[in-house]
Amino acid sequence: MGLENFSSLDAPEVNLGVGEGKSDKNSDANARRKQKMREMNELFKDSLMKDPTFSQKLRTLSESVAVVNTLGFGDSGNIIKDETSTEENRKLSTTSAIVGYRIRNIGQEPIPYVTEEYAMKDDVWVGQLVNKVMQPGETVDLNRKYMTMFCARPEISFQLSNGKVMRGSAKVKTGDVDGELEAHYFTFNDRTLKVNSDEVKINVGRKDNKTKKWVVKKDFEAAFGYLNNEKVKGEGRTSSGGKYTVQDMAANYIARLLEESGNM
Repeated sequence: MGLENFSSLDAPEVNLGVGEGKSDKNSDANARRKQKMREMNELFKDSLMKDPTFSQKLRTLSESVAVVNTLGFGDSGNIIKDETSTEENRKLSTTSAIVGYRIRNIGQEPIPYVTEEYAMKDDVWVGQLVNKVMQPGETVDLNRKYMTMFCARPEISFQLSNGKVMRGSAKVKTGDVDGELEAHYFTFNDRTLKVNSDEVKINVGRKDNKTKKWVVKKDFEAAFGYLNNEKVKGEGRTSSGGKYTVQDMAANYIARLLEESGNM
């Protein structure tokens, strides 16, 4: 199953190269989008056939999980429309890149999840895979990779109580599972809630006065310590009701991908 076939699912346009006319690009992009939908649909039907309990599990925990904050790092990485921008004078400004999410168990039962906890070892932040449980009322911080893994399970299926997980436009190389996971993002159902607003976003880092570099705050080191590591040159990224949605199929794709790669 090629990951490149799933790239840019939610992108408004696919970059098909220089020299093509706009109508050609739109036509080709629409064809690729339809092909991706067919692939997701076939995988979804396959999951339904192989697991008799699949449809009963679907979205049973969706209303039990809410995103309470987005988590950013640094002072650049995302570009947003400036508050002073007008229709006549469009202004853009930079803001911290979203590196993860703070979620809360608003349900009545404990919810297991997988993440990595980071600690310093030989001057490098190293992660250790851990299985944990989020108790009712508890909040946990997950980076984008583990947020996607958490939400891809059928019980959540990329649909949370106050929003959904979608595929961004990032292009990912074939076989890059981590890149595919990190290419997903969360959006609120309430359109007045902006993921980059100061009311919603928490910065997990601070700027060191001496080095002028951004470092992860102590409280966030266990979840985001890897952001302190020097970047290697060339690295590109630091009840179902009987009706199935695009989020169901997209989540199933990721769940199957993780299953095949041995991460679930």
